[in-house]
Amino acid sequence: MGFWIRDLNLGFYAPTQDIDAEEYIFFHESLCVLSALLHIDAVGYQPNHTTIFSDNSNTVDIYNSLKASPRVNPILMAACDVALESCSDFKVLFIPGIENQVADALSRFDFDRARAISPGIDIQPFTPPRITLGEDV
Repeated sequence: MGFWIRDLNLGFYAPTQDIDAEEYIFFHESLCVLSALLHIDAVGYQPNHTTIFSDNSNTVDIYNSLKASPRVNPILMAACDVALESCSDFKVLFIPGIENQVADALSRFDFDRARAISPGIDIQPFTPPRITLGEDV
């Protein structure tokens, strides 16, 4: 997983299970959106509105419809809680991976490419919330 806070030039990455099934990709993409929202709040960057780009159309769909499967619903609910607690809103838009090169590079642990695209980027590891295991965000 990887995400980039463009305005702060902060990049984050986390390993995932090495499973290529569509269901797991969708789960991790959804979790990455929640992680991005949590990190935006944690670094003290509190815009009134946040736009997150994802190359996974299922992830975009759940965040725009506010409907998810029982496995992913806790992630969606936690993201809404973050927005409510920070008094800000967010939207998730689709972008092809080729057009979201910094986040794509981070998610593949290709830090040299991320630095070439966004010079001066501060790259840090992150641990995704374990909300689906019953732990708090």
